[in-house]
Amino acid sequence: MFQNPMCRRLLSGVVLLLGGFQGAAHAAADELADALTATSTLAGVFEQTLMDSEGLVLEASRGQFSLRRPGAFRWDYDQPYVQKVISDGDTIWHYDKDLAQVTVRPVGQTLSATPAALLSGAADLEDTFSVEEQGNGRFLLRPRNAEAEFESATVQLEGGTIRVLEIQDALGQQTRIEFFDVSRNVQFKDGWFRFDPPAGVDVVGESGA
Repeated sequence: MFQNPMCRRLLSGVVLLLGGFQGAAHAAADELADALTATSTLAGVFEQTLMDSEGLVLEASRGQFSLRRPGAFRWDYDQPYVQKVISDGDTIWHYDKDLAQVTVRPVGQTLSATPAALLSGAADLEDTFSVEEQGNGRFLLRPRNAEAEFESATVQLEGGTIRVLEIQDALGQQTRIEFFDVSRNVQFKDGWFRFDPPAGVDVVGESGA
């Protein structure tokens, strides 16, 4: 599992965005599922903020994101540090430019402490979360698994598109991810969701493929 707390929370959030939402039975889950699976690809800009239990900002970052359901994603951080978190659905690469290091993990191993079944489509939304509609496009999700790494997540939709994802952990810390300039049905070039380590970079771990 990646040690960077921002990356761990990011992966939890990506699981929610990419997961197997088909088969939801109740109205709130149906509405959320329909919105999140309306398109197969998304791309745009994100701002990610980690706050403590009192709302103090511990870390803030910004970059570009790309998603292709099911399972492929790419988050290119450009502030405050250059990092990449990329997955083709089988393998996750975490590249840290300053450390000149790439951490490579199979998807199953990396996401073992998160709702990984959603990423693979092995479970539907209501099997994994209780879903509560809060009005004005907000949905509260609580994991049914007591061992999940976060206590709850709130999804904010605007015009059927996700705009904010908030993840609350057991320590009271919150990760807030805001999405801007979101484009649907984006055509990605071949190999966009794979990563070839630059020459001279240390590679730690093994791929899942």
